[in-house]
Amino acid sequence: MGRRRKKKEKARSHPWTLWLNGDEHELVEGVDFTCTYGSFRSIVSRMAKRQGVRITLRKVPGSDPLRVRLRCLTNMAEKSKLVLKLPREEFYRLTGRSGGLTPGSGEE
Repeated sequence: MGRRRKKKEKARSHPWTLWLNGDEHELVEGVDFTCTYGSFRSIVSRMAKRQGVRITLRKVPGSDPLRVRLRCLTNMAEKSKLVLKLPREEFYRLTGRSGGLTPGSGEE
């Protein structure tokens, strides 16, 4: 008989709307992200591109555990026609809608 694989843990959802709000955020490895710096940088860059914003991500020198400073150069709150491209679960959680509606449908 083959071994049963353990179920993968559900991917952790990051608070992108908070992190990409135009303020500077100091994020701590093991608390705010659990992957390597290179992987986290790639994830943040991909999400920023999805949102249509520019970011800077810098390591804090001499920090243990690793700390990084994330700053969104385009304030999402000030973008007039921004449509958030959030994972469906996060969209429903943030808007308080039930799961039966599609994002952007305009129905309550």
